[in-house]
Amino acid sequence: MDYYLSDLSFPAELIKILKLFTGTTAPCQASASEYAPEADLSKGYAYFRELNKDNQQKLLQLLQAKRDEFVDKALLGRGEVIHKSDNLEYKDRIELFAFIDRKKGSGSEWSYIAPADVKNAICSQGVKPADRGERQILLGFGLTLKRSNSTRHKGDSSMKDHLQLQISPRKILSQSTDWVNFRLLSSKIEFELSQDIHSVQSDAARRGLKAEQVLIQKINDHDESCKWMVEECCQREGYGNLKASKPNNKEKPDIVIHEESEALKVQCGVSMKTFKTEVSFGHVNRGTLETYVKDLGIPGEVAETLRAYTTKDADGQRVMLNEAPCEDQRELLQFFTQFQRQIVSHILRGKEHSPLKADWMLFHEANDDNWPERVGDKNFWHLYPIQRVIDCCCSELPEINDNGNLILGLGLTLQRKGGDKGAKSANDLQFKINPMMIHEALRR
Repeated sequence: MDYYLSDLSFPAELIKILKLFTGTTAPCQASASEYAPEADLSKGYAYFRELNKDNQQKLLQLLQAKRDEFVDKALLGRGEVIHKSDNLEYKDRIELFAFIDRKKGSGSEWSYIAPADVKNAICSQGVKPADRGERQILLGFGLTLKRSNSTRHKGDSSMKDHLQLQISPRKILSQSTDWVNFRLLSSKIEFELSQDIHSVQSDAARRGLKAEQVLIQKINDHDESCKWMVEECCQREGYGNLKASKPNNKEKPDIVIHEESEALKVQCGVSMKTFKTEVSFGHVNRGTLETYVKDLGIPGEVAETLRAYTTKDADGQRVMLNEAPCEDQRELLQFFTQFQRQIVSHILRGKEHSPLKADWMLFHEANDDNWPERVGDKNFWHLYPIQRVIDCCCSELPEINDNGNLILGLGLTLQRKGGDKGAKSANDLQFKINPMMIHEALRR
C-alpha cells in the first residue's frame, strides 16, 4: 500500500480506507465505527459494502480524483527508460493494445486498439461500487479494483495488502468501438505510437484533406457525379461557369464554390467532414480559452471554471467540470444553454463577422480505401444546409457528462485538447463532432 503513497501520492485518508478494504489493517486493529453495523469481518478484511457510509463516500471520491493517473500508469506505463543498449531506448509505455478473442474464428480473433482509446473507454464511467453485491469497486468501465488474493505459497499472506486491477477485454473492446457511446467517450481519441506508425488522427486528417482535393478536382472538371451538389448548394441547374477551390485555412469553409472570373464571386461555402462509420469523430473548432472568451463573450466566472478545467497544477491535476463547485457548474451550464445556438453557429458556420462562412455541411463516409471511386454517390456523401445541422445539434441541451466534459448539444463535445507533449497548446479548448450521430438524426 505504501507504493501507492509514493508513486501516485494517494492522500493519507485514502490509504487508511484502502487498508481497511484490503485487510492490511485488520478489523481487530480498527474501530468498529469504521465498518457498517452488519459487516461480517471474520474473513479479516472488508468488502466495500461493509465499510461505513462515510468511508464508502470518501473512498469513491478520493479514487475518482486519482483515477485517471492511476489508470494511465497501471495500464499504459510510466514512461521511464527501462533498457538502453546500442543507442536504443526502451520506455515503459504501451503503444498498442492487442486483444485476442478465442471465441472468434481464425483471422478475426485479433483486435488492435489505441492506448488512449482504451483509457477513454475505461474513464467513460465514473468510480462506483461493483454491481454484484458491492464487494469490489469499479474504477471505470470494464476495470475492477479489488483486494489481491495472490499468494506465493500456501499460508503466505505477504501480498494481502496489495491491490489488484482486473480488466474485462470484451467490455473495453465494445466500448472502444461502439460510437453510440460517443457522449461518454469525449476525451481525445488517438494513437500515440512511434513516429513510424501513423496515428489515427493523422490518417483521418490526411483522408479528409484528400477528399477535399478530389471533390474540388471533380467539380472543376464538371464531373457528372458531383453536379447535384453544386446544383443544390447554388440553387441552379448545371455547372455553368462555377468552379471550386480551398480557401485560407483560417476560414471556416473547407471548400468554396465560386464563379470563374478575375474577381472571386463566392456562391457558397461548404464545410466537409470525412469519417468512418465505426469510428465517427473529429475536431471541428479549436482555440485558446482567451480567444473564446473574446469571441463568445464568456463571462469571468465561467472562464475561471474553464481555466481550472484546462490547466493542470504543479501535481499534474486539473478540475474536471463535474468536480467543480455546484454553483460554478450551474453558471457554466446556464451560459452555454442561454447562448447555445450562437456558440454552435460560431464553431460550425464561422465567426459572425467573417467574410466567408459555411452555408452547407457535407458529411462524407470513407469506409475503405476505394472511396475515391464513389465520389458524389449519395449513399456516401450527405449534404445538409448548415442551419439544419445547427438546429439538430441544438435539439438537445448542454450537459456535463460523467467524464467531466461538456456535451454542447447532439453530437458536439467540448474538452481540453491535451497532447502536444505538454506544450501550452495542450490547454486549448477543442470542440469535437460526431458526423455519424448528426447524420443519423437528420435523416430520420
